[in-house]
Amino acid sequence: MPLRKLGPLAEALASLLWLRLQDALVLALISLGAWLALVQGLAAGAALLVGGACAVAGALVFWAWATPAGSVAGLALLGLGVSVVYPMCLSLAIGAAPPNLAAPATTRAAVGASLAILAAPFVLGALADAVGPRRAFGLVPALAVVALMLVAGGRRGAR
Repeated sequence: MPLRKLGPLAEALASLLWLRLQDALVLALISLGAWLALVQGLAAGAALLVGGACAVAGALVFWAWATPAGSVAGLALLGLGVSVVYPMCLSLAIGAAPPNLAAPATTRAAVGASLAILAAPFVLGALADAVGPRRAFGLVPALAVVALMLVAGGRRGAR
């Protein structure tokens, strides 16, 4: 039964429930990074690998599971993993820069992330229009695996 038939109170309650669900997801996303870094004592590179693995798993669940519930679960897991990426990459960029160049490293990392956030939805949308959303989103775990390999290779080179 559509919510409109139940009246404005039902619509308001549904909107409120949806907002609280989004709040819980944001708190979960923030909590994963904090838990990895503070409680588990993982360095930024290790936390980035854990978050990346979580993102790859979520993308694979989204891509492989055709039901709406599976898609939502996959996207939630993907978001949980991706939430760790920016703060940990920023930490790695600052840590890799000489002390007098930490501010430019931060700026470059922020600009790079901003450009990726700006371009990625349009690129993925255009690709989805061309080949279909399921095939287009298959690119996400592949790119995440490449990124994980680059992080792991960078960690070995830093030792």
